[in-house]
Amino acid sequence: MLVLVLLFLAVFVYVLNPVRKMRYDYQNGKPVVVGIIGDSIACGYRANNWEKIEEVIAPVKENGRITQATQNDIRIGGWAQQLQAWLKQRNQNSIVHNFCGSGWTTRMVLERESVKKLARMTPKPAVVFISLATNDRLKDERNVGPEVVAQFSEYAMNLKTICQQCKYYGMEPVLVKEINEPLPAGDGWEAAEYHRSKQNLKMKHHAYSEYIQVVEEVARNNMFFGSTLFVVDVYSSSLNKGNYPIYKDKLKGAAPSDFRSDLYAMDATKIFDPIHPNQKGHDLILNQYKKFFLTKWWWY
Repeated sequence: MLVLVLLFLAVFVYVLNPVRKMRYDYQNGKPVVVGIIGDSIACGYRANNWEKIEEVIAPVKENGRITQATQNDIRIGGWAQQLQAWLKQRNQNSIVHNFCGSGWTTRMVLERESVKKLARMTPKPAVVFISLATNDRLKDERNVGPEVVAQFSEYAMNLKTICQQCKYYGMEPVLVKEINEPLPAGDGWEAAEYHRSKQNLKMKHHAYSEYIQVVEEVARNNMFFGSTLFVVDVYSSSLNKGNYPIYKDKLKGAAPSDFRSDLYAMDATKIFDPIHPNQKGHDLILNQYKKFFLTKWWWY
């Protein structure tokens, strides 16, 4: 009898997982409400019309978080803006609450109580996509001016805490393996250093790929009633698998052989930006989210 009860509970929890319900609702034309906690990539930086992001042309508000107007501006080609537009095509009442900020790390998200603020939104998101790795890597193992930066050693702990906070507030966390970045281990690639300081050359960075591995580990080990966390994998689809040229002249130095520079942008001065994707990169990210929503609702 006990075995049957446990089996029933396992099936019950599996079927009623908020991610599966979200997929079911979307695929059946019902409204879905989701949140995003992320960085400048989710803000839409370097996508088409990204200059219309208010923080680019006006004083930064709320510690770098984009405004509601920017979230809803479909002229911006950022994957998050276009995700909301895509969801609304199925049901106009679907909403994406975009809690993302330029330069945000996992520590900043915790310090600014982003999860708590997101949970206060009306309607509250049922599912929250957590897309944080790039800035943790850029700022790891060093101090940048007066700012206390996230350390690699605390990245997993921070990520777990963010997931636990989402659960506490009744929102299901989904971890995101962000788009690939050309950030190897060691002193790092000079052109991609963040606030590079000659005094800090002895401080060693961890490879970006190590952060992606942590995301996978947290997803596997952050179990709740026998279910690992769902993951949106943008990283794998953005790797260079031998089908794309590697423009080392753009990178001004060696970059990982799996890096696809065709997904990244030039800034206003025509300097290559290896951190923020161009529109092609944002489209690739968006496609991974579309696949996530279109996966059979009962499947992983």
